[in-house]
Amino acid sequence: MVQKKDIDWGSLGFAYMHTDYSYVSNYKDGAWDEGGLTPDHTVTLSECAGLLHYCQEVFEGLKAYTTKDGDIVCFRPDQNAERMYNSAERICMPPFPKERFVRAVEEVVRANAAYVPPFGSGATLYVRPFMFATGDVIGILNSDDVLYDSQVLSSVAQAFHDHTVDCVFGDLLYVHPADLNKVVREWKGSPYQPGGFVKGWHPAHPTFYVRRKFFEQYGGFDLTLDISADFEMMLRYLAIHKLRSRYIPRYMVKMRMGGVSNGSLTNIIKGNRNIVRAFRKNGIQVSPFYIPRRLTGKVFTMIKSKFKHYALQRK
Repeated sequence: MVQKKDIDWGSLGFAYMHTDYSYVSNYKDGAWDEGGLTPDHTVTLSECAGLLHYCQEVFEGLKAYTTKDGDIVCFRPDQNAERMYNSAERICMPPFPKERFVRAVEEVVRANAAYVPPFGSGATLYVRPFMFATGDVIGILNSDDVLYDSQVLSSVAQAFHDHTVDCVFGDLLYVHPADLNKVVREWKGSPYQPGGFVKGWHPAHPTFYVRRKFFEQYGGFDLTLDISADFEMMLRYLAIHKLRSRYIPRYMVKMRMGGVSNGSLTNIIKGNRNIVRAFRKNGIQVSPFYIPRRLTGKVFTMIKSKFKHYALQRK
């Protein structure tokens, strides 16, 4: 028989109470480690952890209590394991194996048996399994732009579950400044190919996400390039440092028209000149026809997009 702690079991509140052990398991390089008990109840997080910025977390709750015979039991922990597994899958987190969940609950309850209230006290030990994202991921989104839907961050997180992926990007919709549902034109991306930048290709920067370690290793925005700093950063990451990218073929952001980079012809010309400077800063030569070809491509895309969405509205 386990000697219970000297606690006034009849006067327990809902405040957090330290026990002797917690159970911790970490997911890294595509797999959960073996996990185990720890007396350390603290958590250290990066300031860029997915939990803090994208609220990526799931949790469960179950109780351990003492029977009349002195046994300690939990009520259907396998059902909690099933629910937590499904919740993790739903938000694209690596689900914790169900059988391991049950074993972990049993292990941590045994280790804290002295904190399970005695039979007849009317109290129980509340067990709170939870999982949260600690990985470093940085995205670029203007304050007046919005994610396309609630599944965008899940698709980004799912892509980063593959440890061979360094950065991701997708498609974008340009919308009217006063009406997010009024599409002006679309930006359909494609997978990165070496040499793509000099041919006029580049990701839509509001859809671009990169692991934080590369942001720190290779630097962020070159502010001398003003409104083309985002282009230069993506060029540097993909063409110079050859980060491994993944294109997500879905709309990720609604971007309002009328911003600094596309708000006037003067800024469009200035932006393209800075793009040429970005190439030169990174030792890449571009054709003198690069800017005219790029502008022509943008005009063609705008016309094509307008006809497409006009036809959709007519249906």
